[in-house]
Amino acid sequence: MVKLLRNFLKNPCNLYFLLWVTYSLQGVVYARGSVISQCFLLLIMLVSLKEVLSFVYNRDSFGYFQSLNLLVAMFTIYGLILFLTDGLIVHGVGGRRVQSFNYLKVAYMSLLPIYVVYIYSRKGFLTLPLLQYWMFVFLLVGIIDYNNAQEEALKKLMLAGSSKTEITNNAGYVLLSLIPGMMVYNKKPLLFYLGMAICVAFVLMGMKRGAILICAVSLLLIVWYKLRTAKGVYKITVFFAICVSFVILYNFVEHLLENSDYFNARIEATMEGNSSHRDDLYMTFINAFTTKASFLQMIFGRGACGTIKYSYNYAHNDWLEILTNQGVMGIFIFMYYWYSFYREIKSSKYSEESSFCLFLLFCMFGLKTMFSMSICSMPIYTTTMLGFCLANGFETKQYDDNEKNSVDY
Repeated sequence: MVKLLRNFLKNPCNLYFLLWVTYSLQGVVYARGSVISQCFLLLIMLVSLKEVLSFVYNRDSFGYFQSLNLLVAMFTIYGLILFLTDGLIVHGVGGRRVQSFNYLKVAYMSLLPIYVVYIYSRKGFLTLPLLQYWMFVFLLVGIIDYNNAQEEALKKLMLAGSSKTEITNNAGYVLLSLIPGMMVYNKKPLLFYLGMAICVAFVLMGMKRGAILICAVSLLLIVWYKLRTAKGVYKITVFFAICVSFVILYNFVEHLLENSDYFNARIEATMEGNSSHRDDLYMTFINAFTTKASFLQMIFGRGACGTIKYSYNYAHNDWLEILTNQGVMGIFIFMYYWYSFYREIKSSKYSEESSFCLFLLFCMFGLKTMFSMSICSMPIYTTTMLGFCLANGFETKQYDDNEKNSVDY
């Protein structure tokens, strides 16, 4: 037991994921925003920055990481300018106040783990068998996060005198982000379909229309992949398993339609074109750029958090968010990032599973950029799969301790 624990702690990837899991359990194991959570956040940031700086120093950046470097540099420069000009607190429209540190925090938490997981995968610290164990832990943490968010939201409604028992749970996006992670069980059909069923069920119960749309697209892509890669008699088995899964999914949706007034209301609102005022937000920022921006603001944007300084909310669209904050320059960098991502997927150097998983992530989070915050809200579950696949992690190699220490970035 002691030897097992020692081996576990010797692996830096295990320690890194342990930090993330402990940080994610704030509000459940310990108070949200407490000194404990701040300490874990600091450790995560220090480890991430150390690995990223080492990676950049070794100049091992290929196409995708070159574009990611630009994106991180852009957010860093604008985040630092925000802190130097606005201080600790950013004052937005309508009295909105946010901590200026949050701008860099969310960008770094979303993007830096891609480097870290890629490095650990390349060095052999993160292998497919190990990731299978961690993905199970991530799924449990995601469910806990979902239930905690549900309880907190209902408690606030109760204190406000509301009798609502159903809400839109933003944590549905957390379970959505775990769908690509279920690909680590691709060769373990029972675990794969069970994990997928759990993720889809929570996405539906979360009632976030964007998450449900992306989930539907993801399922179609996974069905296409499964049928395309199945060989011989196994293709019949896969087809049967998919049919059974869709029957179960259909019955689950039918159950929600019969028993959930809120679910029906969300569907009706969607059919009526109700976009939760996103269309108003979008027009606000389009007009801000086309008619009310100076030349410098058109080129370089209004600066970090420019959206909440100009309007009552963030843009809820990555393209408009970046256009407002970083201007045309930022849009070109963002376009280069997605172009490099696509080029990477088309590369022949990846295994079939790694290539598909990258394509799945590209579609899911590319689609999310259109109606939500995507690039700066990728959870560790998503960035883990992104870094792992960029390192071609499905082509698992076993290393001994000497090899682990000798593998270059």
